[in-house]
Amino acid sequence: MTSLGTARRGRSGPYRTRGAHCSLLTPEWAMATLSDQVRDFVYRNYIVPAKENKTASVTVTAGEVHQALKFYRRMSLVCAALNTAKF
Repeated sequence: MTSLGTARRGRSGPYRTRGAHCSLLTPEWAMATLSDQVRDFVYRNYIVPAKENKTASVTVTAGEVHQALKFYRRMSLVCAALNTAKF
């Protein structure tokens, strides 16, 4: 019992202890969705180098991105992530 007379709950309750499972200790990239990971990968590996070289256009092959990220059967996700307005 707490000082307020209510029982403490387990990990799923409001009195969660901080540990390896805590989102405050999780790296920011681990919280990203798979689509965010695709866009981040393409930005870092295609867009940034193109900007540095002042290239006018970039060609991104979804299959290469899929393979580089070691996805399995996620080709439609890669294509959808590349076709969004966020990107």
